[in-house]
Amino acid sequence: MNIRKAEMRDLIALQQCSICVLAENYPMVLWSLILREWSELAYLAEDDSGKIVGCCICTIDPVPGNEYVMYGSVTSLFVSRPYRRLGLAKGLMDAVRDAIFTIYEDVLFIELTVRETNRVARTLYEDVLGYTKQCKVPNYYEDEDAWQMRLLRPGETEESVDKHLRRYKRAWERDEKERMEEDENDIETLDNLLAESDQEAKKKQSKRSNVLAAIREVWATKMRRLAARKVRRTTSMP
Repeated sequence: MNIRKAEMRDLIALQQCSICVLAENYPMVLWSLILREWSELAYLAEDDSGKIVGCCICTIDPVPGNEYVMYGSVTSLFVSRPYRRLGLAKGLMDAVRDAIFTIYEDVLFIELTVRETNRVARTLYEDVLGYTKQCKVPNYYEDEDAWQMRLLRPGETEESVDKHLRRYKRAWERDEKERMEEDENDIETLDNLLAESDQEAKKKQSKRSNVLAAIREVWATKMRRLAARKVRRTTSMP
C-alpha cells in the first residue's frame, strides 16, 4: 500500500473510485479544478498494483464573513470498502494535515463536515485524529444533518483562534465598510459624470439644432432671393 500526492493523470481513476464509494460525487470539471488549484493538498492511496483505492482532498478557503482569515477544508475523503480498517484514511488525513500546516503558515485550523449517523467516521475524526465538534449543521445533506468539526494547528487553542478570528473580523469589517463607501462615492461620481455628459450632450444637440436651423434659414433666404430674381427677369422681358 502506498500514499502519494494526486496528479492530473489520476483524474479519471479518482472519479471512478469515488463513484463506487461516495453517495455524493463531484463532476469531472470540479475534480479537475481542485487538482489544478490545490494539487499540494490532494493525496491518494493505491494498492501494490497501483490501483487507486482512496483519496483525501482539501482546499484553502476564507472564513465566511471574515475573508482575511483562511482555513483548511476537507473536501473529500474516501477509501474503497475492501481496503478499509487498514489505516489508509488516517494516513491520508495525516498527509493532508501536514501539508496544510507546513505550506500555509497562516492557517490555524482545518474543518470538515460529517454525517450525523456516520459513527465510524466520527470516531476516526474525534478519537483518532483529534477533531472536535463545533456545531450541528441542519439539512447539510439532502437526507440528514451534519456535524462540523475542527482540528487546530499544534500550539493553538480555541481561545487563541477565537481571538485571532475576532481581531481580523473587525479589520475585515472596517475595510469592507471603507470599500463600500468608496464604491458609493465611485457610483456617485459616475452618476455625476453621466449627468454632466448628458447635459453636455444636450448642449451639443441644442447647439447643433441651432446651427442646422441657421443653415436652413440661410438656405431658405437664398432660395427666396433666387426666386425673386427669376420673377424680376420674367416680368422685365418684352
